[in-house]
Formats: sequence, structure tokens, C-alpha cells
Amino acid sequence: MENRDRGFRDDHLFNLMPTDFELRDRLQYRGIYDVRMFQNAFDAQKLSFFQTLLYNWHRSTTEPKDMVYALAALANSRSEYAMSIDYALSASKIYIDLAKKELQHCTTLEILTMARSGLNRPGLPSWVPDWSRRDNYSFLYHITRPEYAYSAAGDSKSNVSVSDVGDVLVLKGVVIGRVETVGERPAMTHLTDLEGAGGAFLSWWALLGTTGDRGERRQEQFGRTLICDRLTDRIYNGWGREEFCRSIAGRFVDVIGDELPAEEIDPELVSARSWMLQRYKEVEEQVGFKFAEEKMKDVNRSFIQLSAAYIWDRRFFLGSSNIMGLATEGAEADDIICVPLGCPHPMIFRKFQDHYIVIGEAYVDGYMRGKAIEMLENGELELQTFELH
Repeated sequence: MENRDRGFRDDHLFNLMPTDFELRDRLQYRGIYDVRMFQNAFDAQKLSFFQTLLYNWHRSTTEPKDMVYALAALANSRSEYAMSIDYALSASKIYIDLAKKELQHCTTLEILTMARSGLNRPGLPSWVPDWSRRDNYSFLYHITRPEYAYSAAGDSKSNVSVSDVGDVLVLKGVVIGRVETVGERPAMTHLTDLEGAGGAFLSWWALLGTTGDRGERRQEQFGRTLICDRLTDRIYNGWGREEFCRSIAGRFVDVIGDELPAEEIDPELVSARSWMLQRYKEVEEQVGFKFAEEKMKDVNRSFIQLSAAYIWDRRFFLGSSNIMGLATEGAEADDIICVPLGCPHPMIFRKFQDHYIVIGEAYVDGYMRGKAIEMLENGELELQTFELH
């Protein structure tokens, strides 16, 4: 906090704040800090209107139209396209117009990853995000954390067309599989509900067991899926990337095991924790630290908390070709797993009559860094056309 405070010492906005300490603190760190962070990003790069919205979509407005219009004065001056203000239009029409302009001017389908099924505004096609929706959903990517960006479609450019009749989006992409089995919805009451996250973990571990393979390789996949591969390429204090992912199952057991009778913990999970514990001790010794079990539990709890933020409003799924991943809550068996050209994330589509609807983004292990496009180029997958309503 001291470093952040130092950055505001000569800030004219800081000098205009009230003298009440609590109010000043709240405005400084929950208001002006966000403003300055966005201002720095805005000055450093050319943001589209949509990208400007990404910095602010988590904020609430009493008028849903202002999710877009409140940013117009700022975003229109920098974006490649502008949004005209017309309060006679419905919020749905405004959101559709924004999506169309973004798709027409950009070569990526990042805006598509923000669309998902559920309680959206009336009149919105499934491929258009509802910016007024407030349910604390944790999207796979946040614009302020570019180090965790995915590139499921590699360097490919989007290939789309939008019809004004019926607001139909036509795009090209590759199908990497189908959803075969979907795990239970987590019984979590909030993002930090570790007990509920632990329950989901045990349920999904049991589902993984139905494949007949929960060896080291599958444990690594499962662990990476639970944290959506939110790891940088650096080694974590002596841990290799693969073994760190493998350790996630043992870390879960370490955190939630004390609350469960020993007979309720799968023997494979007991072994996973034993391996994690032994490896943790070896790593601590290598880096010159003295092993402390309470410290280990705190570290493990922090990673389980990271996982919980993505578990709580998603469902684990198994798909064809040994695929596993996390999808939005609306995913069902037989849904299509697609990587559209230019889209940073795989998407879940559902066939409905003669077209498809968007269910939402998905983390699909092994397919977040361009593998689908490589398979397309090698002739292993075919490019297909999808009509989204």
C-alpha cells in the first residue's frame, strides 16, 4: 500500500479528496487507483470501444444503456469505430450494434468469449454479450492480466459475416470434440467457499475415475484444468510446470482433508497428497528453506482459492478424444467444442434446428495455445461454417 500511496502524492485528484480518513482511503484505493490504472493503459495503447468496455464492464449502472454510452466520450476519441448515442434504442439493440462494429473492425473474436447462455436481456442473440448482467462470473481472461491471455486459435484471423436480418453471425472454425459427460454443479455460495470447492473437486475426481485412468499424466491434466493453466513459464520455486500441475490434487486434499473422515478420501488422493508432501519438502530443501507444515498449508490454500474462483460457476466436463475442461454452467452432453478462427478461447456451441447457439467460453486442456489450428493445417481437422443465432 505504501508504494501505491507514493504514486498519489502529487496527484491533483488525490489533493481534492475529502479529509475524512476512511472515506479518503476508500476513494484513493478503490476509486482513483482504478481510474489511473485505466488511464495509463488508455494512454499507452489504442483501445477499441470494446476493449475500453472491458476495463469497466464490472461496474454497475442504473441505466443498462450507460454500460456503453457512459464510455462514449472517452472511447469514441480513440477507437477505430464510434458508438452514436441514441437513448431511444433499447439496451439490447445497443449491445448488438457494439458487437457488430467490433466484429467488423477487428480480426479477433475476443468479444465472442464474453457471450454466454443464461439470464440475458430479451432480444439478444446468443453471440452478443449482455453487459448489464451481474452474477460475479469469472471470465477466463481479464484485460488487466495479459500474462494469462490464451491463444486457442493461434495467429489465425477471424472469418465472419453478420446479417442484419435476424442478427445472424456466420463464422468459420474447427470442431475439436463433443462434450460427453458433465460434472455436477458446485455447491458453492461465493467465490471464497473452499468447502464447496472441495466438494466439487471430490465429485469431479470421481467422474474422472469413470475413464479408468487417473495416473500421473491424467492427474497433471486434471490439476492444470482446475487452475485453468494460469501459470507463467517460470518455475515456481523449484517446481517444474508439469509436476506443479500434478501436485494440485494433493494440495486440494491437504486443504480439505482435515474436514473429512479418512475413509471418505479416495486412496489415490491419499497417495497424491503423500507425493505432493514429499516433493514439497524436497523443493524447500533445494531452495534453502526449512519445511513448515503450516506454511505449506497456507501456500496450498492460496492455490485452491485461485482454483475456487473458476470452479464456482463452471462445470467440469469430459469429451471425446480424451478431452477435459471447464465450461460455463449451461454446458450439456453432446454440445460441440469449437475453436473459431481468431478466437482466443474454445467455445461451446449447441445445435438447435438448422443453426447453433452460444453456450459460452471453455477452458479445454491442451487446446488453449493453438493446437486446433496446427491440427487444421496438418489436415487432422476440417474448417466448418457455423450460423449463430
